[in-house]
Amino acid sequence: MTTWFVTRHPGAVEWATRQGLRIDRHVAHLDPASIAPGDTVIGILPVNLAARVCERGARYFNLSLELPAEARGRELSADELERYGARLEAYVIHAATTIPAAPEPMPPAINDAAARHPDPALEALGGIARGAACPADIRERGDRT
Repeated sequence: MTTWFVTRHPGAVEWATRQGLRIDRHVAHLDPASIAPGDTVIGILPVNLAARVCERGARYFNLSLELPAEARGRELSADELERYGARLEAYVIHAATTIPAAPEPMPPAINDAAARHPDPALEALGGIARGAACPADIRERGDRT
């Protein structure tokens, strides 16, 4: 039974070390075919990969944290991970055995009616979105609200 830590972030590796986690294999990217029943996988995996880990009989622990928008998209230090409440949370993930119904498309009559009777104000706004000059009546209505 192998404990895998899946991350490409040095701050996460340092955080795991500080937590005293016993890691057998550290990988930047996980090939689910490498996982054996009884293994433990720790990381932040896309849901489809986490499901494959669970399907193979392994345990999955997500490295969860409360990350504010301004901290996203950059490397985080172990100190920052601690500040954002980094913790391991166990998940059992599997694909749905039944497929939920897809959202219903808009009825054609509504689409056709909108196409036959477009709102002139919306037409003008469409022109603005394409870079057209702003019609004076649109500016005036906007100024009054």
